[in-house]
Amino acid sequence: MKYFITGATGFLGGCVARQLVDGGHTVNALVRSPAKAAALQALGIQLFRGDVTDTASLRAPMAGVDGVYHIAGWYKIGARDKTEAQRVNVDGTRNVLEAMRDLGIPKGVYTSTVAIFSDTHGRKPDETYRYEGPHISEYDRTKAIAHRVAEGFIRAADQIEHVVLDVEVAPTRRRVSNGSALFGYKLHTRPGLSSRVSLHLLAGGR
Repeated sequence: MKYFITGATGFLGGCVARQLVDGGHTVNALVRSPAKAAALQALGIQLFRGDVTDTASLRAPMAGVDGVYHIAGWYKIGARDKTEAQRVNVDGTRNVLEAMRDLGIPKGVYTSTVAIFSDTHGRKPDETYRYEGPHISEYDRTKAIAHRVAEGFIRAADQIEHVVLDVEVAPTRRRVSNGSALFGYKLHTRPGLSSRVSLHLLAGGR
């Protein structure tokens, strides 16, 4: 299978990209600086210079793929200019999903975050939970908007399947090269269908 991925130079995106390659898949990665992605290229990943905020740069690497992993995102602490968060997290997500729809790509994964739930005061939220109050950071706020954008594409899709992942830290027996624990993932898809899956299962195309 052939997949398109954003955010492959980051921690999470890099894990996904490597597992896709290990699974025998072909990977097209959108990167802002190919020079900084030499490690990915060494794995046989095809690099395409571009940015999720530049719709024209999405078409070539997404053409003909079987699925999309949109993992790229903006995150900064204490940033004064907050416009970039909107451009990357919200507009960038919309750009990727619109391109996916227009190109007829059948499967897509959008990586969200449990930060969109804000402070749940001890409550363990599920897919029906919605936080409507003020968010503590621009990252949380824009990711919450992007999450709703992704859900809108799910509702509007006919044959196209979208999956939204809310990432949260979870115990694991596996370790990565820097000694950190791997992430756990909460799978959020169409209403009434949810489960916990590991990155290995998801990256394996299941």
